[in-house]
Amino acid sequence: MVSVGLIGGSSGDGRSAGYYTSSVAKGRDDYYTGKGEAAGEWFGAGAKALGLEGTVDAKAFHKVVMEAKDPGSGEVLRRVARDHAVHGVDMTFSAPKSVSLMFFLGGPEALEAVREAHDKAVAAGLGYMEREACVVREGKAGEKGKEVAQGFVGGVFRHRTSRALDPQLHTHAVVANLAKRSDGSYVALDATAIYHQAKTAGYLYQAELRGRLTGLLGVEWGEVKNGTAEIRGVPREAIAHFSKRRAEIVQTMDERGSHSARSAQDAALETRPDKASANLAQLVEQWRAIAGEFGLGQAEMDALADQRDARPVVVGAELQALNGRLASSEGLTEKAATFDRRVVVQAMAAAHPFGASVGHVEGLAESFLGSHHVLAVEGDAPVAGPDTLRRRDGALLVRPTGEKYTTPEMLRVETGLVASAHKRVGEGAGTATAEAVGRALAGRPTLGEDQAEMVRAITRSGDGVQVVRASAGTGKTYALDTARDAWAASGLRVIGATVAARAKVELQAQAGIESRTVAGLMADFDRGYGLAANSVLVVDEAGMVPTRQMARMAEVCEQTGAKLVLVGDDRQLPEIDAGGAFRGLADRLGASELTESRRLADAAEFALQQELRLGRPEGWLEFADEQGRLVLERGHDATYSRLVSDWAHGREQLAAAASPGAGEPEAVILAPTREAAAELNVRAQVYARDAGYLGGQALELGGVRFSAGDRILCLENRERDIGVLNGQRGTVTALEPDSFSLRVEIDGHGERVLPGSYIEDGHVGLGYAMTVHKSQGMTADRTYVLGSEDHYRELGYTALSRHRDECRFYVNAGEPAAGQLELEIAGQQRDEVRTRIERALGRERAQQMALDVHETDQALRDLPDTELAARGGRLEELLASFPAEVKAAELRAGELARQAEHIQGAEQRLQAWQTKRDRLGVLDRKARAEIDERISRDEEVLANNRAAHSELATEVAAGQIAGEQWLEAHGVELAQATVVERELAARRDRALQDAVARAAYEPPEDLLERIGQRPDSLLDAERWDRAAAALEAFRQRYAELPGPDRPPARDHEQARAWEHATAKATAVGPEPLEAPEPADLGPELDL
Repeated sequence: MVSVGLIGGSSGDGRSAGYYTSSVAKGRDDYYTGKGEAAGEWFGAGAKALGLEGTVDAKAFHKVVMEAKDPGSGEVLRRVARDHAVHGVDMTFSAPKSVSLMFFLGGPEALEAVREAHDKAVAAGLGYMEREACVVREGKAGEKGKEVAQGFVGGVFRHRTSRALDPQLHTHAVVANLAKRSDGSYVALDATAIYHQAKTAGYLYQAELRGRLTGLLGVEWGEVKNGTAEIRGVPREAIAHFSKRRAEIVQTMDERGSHSARSAQDAALETRPDKASANLAQLVEQWRAIAGEFGLGQAEMDALADQRDARPVVVGAELQALNGRLASSEGLTEKAATFDRRVVVQAMAAAHPFGASVGHVEGLAESFLGSHHVLAVEGDAPVAGPDTLRRRDGALLVRPTGEKYTTPEMLRVETGLVASAHKRVGEGAGTATAEAVGRALAGRPTLGEDQAEMVRAITRSGDGVQVVRASAGTGKTYALDTARDAWAASGLRVIGATVAARAKVELQAQAGIESRTVAGLMADFDRGYGLAANSVLVVDEAGMVPTRQMARMAEVCEQTGAKLVLVGDDRQLPEIDAGGAFRGLADRLGASELTESRRLADAAEFALQQELRLGRPEGWLEFADEQGRLVLERGHDATYSRLVSDWAHGREQLAAAASPGAGEPEAVILAPTREAAAELNVRAQVYARDAGYLGGQALELGGVRFSAGDRILCLENRERDIGVLNGQRGTVTALEPDSFSLRVEIDGHGERVLPGSYIEDGHVGLGYAMTVHKSQGMTADRTYVLGSEDHYRELGYTALSRHRDECRFYVNAGEPAAGQLELEIAGQQRDEVRTRIERALGRERAQQMALDVHETDQALRDLPDTELAARGGRLEELLASFPAEVKAAELRAGELARQAEHIQGAEQRLQAWQTKRDRLGVLDRKARAEIDERISRDEEVLANNRAAHSELATEVAAGQIAGEQWLEAHGVELAQATVVERELAARRDRALQDAVARAAYEPPEDLLERIGQRPDSLLDAERWDRAAAALEAFRQRYAELPGPDRPPARDHEQARAWEHATAKATAVGPEPLEAPEPADLGPELDL
């Protein structure tokens, strides 16, 4: 593939231009004995413009890379910073290990073919990088965006061995950190473009390499994984043995629990030995001897050639099938609702196991993007700005990585979901009686005001789809228990659904809601089971539910009139598959918000957590640093040792302070990856054993030694036969060596016996440490979190909000230099580490629906309010025009699938009868006649079923075509209308905030008449602020304060807003108007 490293800079690997030129062999003899590599060659349009062509001259290369000067004239091309200057970028193209083995172990013909194919594939990959990634900033400090520059100034250097002296054919493409802009000046490269395009370049290099080697040698290829394939016939054991360098890097990354590109670069630097001077001829002999042990000699390698006469090309029906797969729900939009050109190029390259040229792959990608399979969700960039990219032809793109696209199928799912939710506002679904809601609230006097507001909103609104946003630790489960009580008392059946099986049990236990997993619910729907009309479906962790599953739930609820309540937090862990629906519906429908902390006692820390939740981690990090909870250590071992030591001490403190009879306090270690959690578990177990917490005997199962007292974690759902769920933790109470099983006390659920088969299959691990993903929804007294640059906003917030008492955050600040004695990381170095952490915790990975993907349109933001308002409402008009037959077709699609299953079953039964008849003897006439009669009846039924299936298939296909045609006609307008609505909502929100802020120090006369002056006491002032916000929200939407009379019931939204504002005013006003019953209050109006 292609790896990227910097020459110079604070994160560089210490190389200079001399590293590449000094490794060149002094002559032909030296090259063939391995005392040097081939001379480098200049490449790039920028190099050619400077007269740099042919063999690289070491002095010229140093001058242009390290000094940023024209080697010919000595002219300074751009100024270079004195400290931490980035001088260049190294893009390394590496051949698959089997190709390197063919290069060294095959005959002369194979060697020449591999060298030629590799060099030309590198050239093709670099051509792509120069077209797409030779990018510089445009205008002063990049205020006009970015532009594609003249071309790279660089050299390519082919090397033959890894630093571990394994066979590894690779080429360093080293480019100077400069390029010529359209105005004629030289400026630094925008390295982010190189990082963004490197993966795609790697896919293209590999496809070109496979294609050329298929043509030159006729080799066969194995499965393409992550863009790479190995030559078929080369044993995996041989590939693994000759990949020691990769194994070193992967092991180091696993130990650190970090797998980002930066982590890979750091691991490569840390584990990099000096490249030993070795005689290549001797190395090759050693390699041949070792390869012989795997049955690989020259004869065997040469025999792998000539297996194929020609390279198959994906064309015709096969290409149509490929395009169909990419546009399906299991294709490009399986994991994300949108994609860009890079993803399509990667998919096309990977779809050619026998390779294809870069031009062919890019041509297929362009053809696909221009077909009916794809819809662009953005228009052209209106004006140049910091996020735009100007191509060499002058075209202005909305983002440096190109346009965003989606598929008609994905957009149809999203549009149907949004349209259904809008249509069901105020339809009366899931409405509890006012008396039942009042009794439920009265029975729980400890409910907070925000919880009570949420309960009233979801039980009394009558909306078919409703959203609740609940940040970590705000008491959503207790509030849901109250709502469940009100619904049940009103004769409604409440059903719950959760992503994780463990969360299902907790929802049942704590909120009293009979629950299923989302996967189980989908399986029920597939089998034809629906929901009763008097049902309420409560989906917990809804922020993690993919869009397609959410759309299916909304569809089933709409069919029967059941209410769908989505409860979650779109700021915690995101969906695994294409998502964004929870956030999209919350933005469109409004959401009830839980805002008060019930988990964390420290209100100041909770406020900083909320800032962290919104991607502003600076305050929380400063707080943690001041409190001694941000722990920076030098090196992997020191970081892990300190974390486990602090965890052990904290565990002992909690045990000593625990009250008799109270539940056992919990201290838990959280890690970003499974590998890091595994190592921390081993270290924690050693502590527990040394401290005497574990029994003297041990039982090894599944590669893990368990003892009585060990904490364990279940990793597989086995609720029916064993009684455990994925994510549940417990303590080993006894070993049962005779049956190779463990007796375990599962936290809060009693004792279970875990059989050896369950453990040996890898379904049980140590439970002192766990991944952040496993911790979703859990609460602990203290948490000890391993930080890394793999953290991002949602993962970091989830990890740092699990605690009641204290959270400590541990970060490896870098390996210590040889002989380093400094004990404390302080001053500028500490600030630099904190800056890196802030950057990581600020990265957002929350998904968006395709409907919501857009870049900031400056021209739209500059429109006057009146003109923007005139454009409003178009989204609702578009959604209303969505063809009804599409929805009908989607409903019939399930019936079509069931019909197909019935037909398949009937065909199998018919085949069984025919087989039975054929086995009858000549004299079995009576039995034959009976079977013939049965076959005749079955054939008639089957023919009728096939005819009905064909008719239904035609109907479904017509509906799907209608949907695709509508989306093709309105897709871009739909996205633009969404942008307008979001801008309108943002302006309304800003106007409301301004009005509320003014009301606090300069309230309007009519507001004073309703609620009086703002009180001095803190509690009364908060209540006054809420009333002012509700009244001003009503004024923003309806141009006046709410009057004495309730609006007509037909205007459902205005009536709810009136009830809400009037109730708030009643609570604080000097002469309140008559207010509705508290149980009738609607949700907070979301503008």
